[in-house]
Amino acid sequence: MNNIFLGFLLCFIQLNISFAELKIMLLPDFIGYIFILRGAVKLLEESDYFIKVKSYIQILITYSLIRYGMEVFGLNDLLSGFFSVGISVVFAVIELAMIYDMIKGVADIEEKYHGYLDSESLYSIWKVDVILTLATYVVIIIQKIAQIVPIIVIVLAIITFGINIYFLIILNQTRKQYSKLKEAKE
Repeated sequence: MNNIFLGFLLCFIQLNISFAELKIMLLPDFIGYIFILRGAVKLLEESDYFIKVKSYIQILITYSLIRYGMEVFGLNDLLSGFFSVGISVVFAVIELAMIYDMIKGVADIEEKYHGYLDSESLYSIWKVDVILTLATYVVIIIQKIAQIVPIIVIVLAIITFGINIYFLIILNQTRKQYSKLKEAKE
């Protein structure tokens, strides 16, 4: 569970450096995804949901590596317009599915150990994240069609940032509770 928390933390942190027209991520998402993968592998014996998490994460690592390579070599312009939005939507759905299955795995662990890992709060946050993700992509598509920059994109980004912070707080509590449950079992 520690690796999963660290992975999400790394995915949420966005550090970039720029050289003229070139922007390079210092902490690309695939690093966070690798940590989540390591955590999911360690939890395979706890719940079958982590098998799905592992599969989704492998896809996300591959996608993130390709995107990072495109950034490093200045090829981001190859993916533009609706095609870029379409690809982003597909991978946002995969990421949401991965998080959903991770939460279901946490719920399985709660049941297995008769403990409290706050899977319900994680699920509630996930539902809000789904709505925000949907709203963001609808606004982005409208923006592409109407060629305007609506303030709602900024508002959605701020709300999403807050939700992500709340998710990390609850996931950290879940991580600590899981450690206590494991210690009590042993």
